[in-house]
Amino acid sequence: MNKLFSAFFLMAFALLFLSVNPLAAGDCCARAGQAVTMDGMEQAIRAYVSEKSGNGGMSLIKDTVLNKTWSLSLVRVHKDRLAKLDSEKYFQCADFVARDGTKVDIDFFLKIDAGRLLVSDSKVHKINNKARYDYQFKDGYWIPVEENQLTQRSRD
Repeated sequence: MNKLFSAFFLMAFALLFLSVNPLAAGDCCARAGQAVTMDGMEQAIRAYVSEKSGNGGMSLIKDTVLNKTWSLSLVRVHKDRLAKLDSEKYFQCADFVARDGTKVDIDFFLKIDAGRLLVSDSKVHKINNKARYDYQFKDGYWIPVEENQLTQRSRD
C-alpha cells in the first residue's frame, strides 16, 4: 500500500512538473503563469526598437523633457535584473548613442498582452549618465522616484 501511494505521488508530481512549461530563454511570449525572463524582455525590446527604426537604422525616441526626438542607435539592453513595477508590468533599461555621441539610457516598460510580452511605453532615463529619476525597491517591486524627490532625498 505504501509503495503504491509513493508511486502514485511520484507520478502525480512528475505530471505536474512536466506540464509546467516556463518561458524558454529568448522567447518573447508569455502565457498566464509562465515566467518572464530577461532574455524575453531583451527580445521584446529589440523587436520594438527594430520596428521603430528608420532613418538609416536609427531609432527615433521622443524626449518630452527636452521636447525633441532623439535619433539613436541601440548599444545594449541591460540584463542585470528582472525589474517588476507591479504584478503585470516590468521595465528594462537600454543604452543608446546619438549621432553626436550623446549617451542616452532609455527605460522600456513591458507588459503581457494577449500572451506576448510587449513594450507598452518608453522614457528617457539618463543623458550622459545623469539620471532624471531613479527607482526604489519596495515590497518586491521597483517604484519610480522622480527627479524632484531625488533632489529632496539628497538634501535630507
